[in-house]
Amino acid sequence: DTLLNDIREINPDLVILDNLSTLADLDDENAASSYNDIFKFLTKLKQERSAILVHHDRKGANKDSDEGYRGSSKMAAIMEQRIHISAVEESKKPKDTGACFYTEFKKNRYLGDDSLKRRIFALHPKNGWLIEKDEDEALIKVAEAVKSGNFETQAQLAANFGHKTPWANKAIK
Repeated sequence: DTLLNDIREINPDLVILDNLSTLADLDDENAASSYNDIFKFLTKLKQERSAILVHHDRKGANKDSDEGYRGSSKMAAIMEQRIHISAVEESKKPKDTGACFYTEFKKNRYLGDDSLKRRIFALHPKNGWLIEKDEDEALIKVAEAVKSGNFETQAQLAANFGHKTPWANKAIK
């Protein structure tokens, strides 16, 4: 309540809580009941303000997996969005950029369009932030389609993605 009153007095449009591990003392972060007080606070906060809660994955988590999620899955239930941020491999960084990371929506209650696809954000010293589509995401979808067993030929696979057979051959390779 003290923190909520302080936030009301400052009156920001957005509150960023960075990060959960340093702001909350949890007996067991894997126990759903450990988050009850945090949920009560966030529910009250969300009624008045937009809020971002930063929470770190497990160390060494795979960027394409939910395995790295840390803590009880109940924590994500209250969130409208869950955005995963991860490092970009050196070979995939855009030329002449500094800070570089992937963003990927793991949960979004409102949108389901292409704006939520995985992107690479890279900071260029002169041009500012560059935002690029991640080409690996398209290849992941091809791999999932192949693994599904729903396509007997590369022509069928290519047609599913709106391309001709040579595209499927190249994508599979």
